Amino acid sequence: MQSDNQISNTVTFSFSGATGTIGSKISHQLSLQKSKFKRAAFLTPLSDAGPKKEDRYAKVGLERVVGSLSDSASYTGFDIVISAVGDDLCAQQHEFIDAAFKGGVKHFVPGEYGSDMEHPKCRDEAYFKDKVATRRHLEKSIQEDPELGYTYVMVGLFSEYFFEYNILGLSEDKKSATFIGDPEARLTTTLSTEYVFLVSQLLSQH
Repeated sequence: MQSDNQISNTVTFSFSGATGTIGSKISHQLSLQKSKFKRAAFLTPLSDAGPKKEDRYAKVGLERVVGSLSDSASYTGFDIVISAVGDDLCAQQHEFIDAAFKGGVKHFVPGEYGSDMEHPKCRDEAYFKDKVATRRHLEKSIQEDPELGYTYVMVGLFSEYFFEYNILGLSEDKKSATFIGDPEARLTTTLSTEYVFLVSQLLSQH
């Protein structure tokens, strides 16, 4: 692994989903390290997404590339793609993967952060269906071309979201929680800040 002060002159990366819940945190961390890379950019499908969205884009702190996520030209000149697209676009990630590799990208990090979706208690859930399909598509692509690569990031659930969205069903009035499922089940959680740091470190290893 490179030290923090080393410059990775050969690595360029493109990032999609830069203003989402997790994506905004990743893009902020990457913007702090952009001087370490030859090129660091985020991809948006529209040149004008409206005042509210444009204001968020202006705060990203990375070069902006405008183009379709399914167009290989959008990825030309980049080595690595980090995807943080929302759940509504997860089913389309196979299109983005194909376009990225066709455009010259060598490594793809899919937007599937969190739990191990292939755990027996997860893999049959409808929520994970598209993300599991993305994995199979990526793996097939690498089998066909061993020079390509991918990284899955599995860190468990994001700790703060248990409280932000009250996943535990906590009641301030009753000082209690409502259990759904096995109350003895154990879950692995990670703070999103730790996860964001991990993703940023992936780039320094290429």
